Amino acid sequence: MDNKVFHPLCSPALCGGDVRGPGGTILSPGYPEMYPSSLNCTWTVEVSHGKGVQFTFNTFHLEDHHDYLLITENGSFVQPLARLTGSELPSHTNAGLYGNFKAQLRFISDFSISYEGFNITFSGV
Repeated sequence: MDNKVFHPLCSPALCGGDVRGPGGTILSPGYPEMYPSSLNCTWTVEVSHGKGVQFTFNTFHLEDHHDYLLITENGSFVQPLARLTGSELPSHTNAGLYGNFKAQLRFISDFSISYEGFNITFSGV
């Protein structure tokens, strides 16, 4: 029997995955250290059925124009709701409000300069 306690702030952040629950946190890989180069991470976020997702940006620092975070609610990143880059803290973003109840985040980093990345909390709205 494994009695280890899971400490999300101590474990390395994952590159993408399915995130379900009434709320939670999404961290860039390596956060609060610099994120690795050449990432392509996709998270699918699902809160309570019938609710959209609100993203709150607590920390945000990416290489301007070259590294970016896309937010979408239909699974397609061709025309995302938001394309976020640079070091200006984005305002709240709502997604998944049109019967889909899910939102997707995709983080892309290029081959060179990295920063601390992001700390995003989400909740149902």
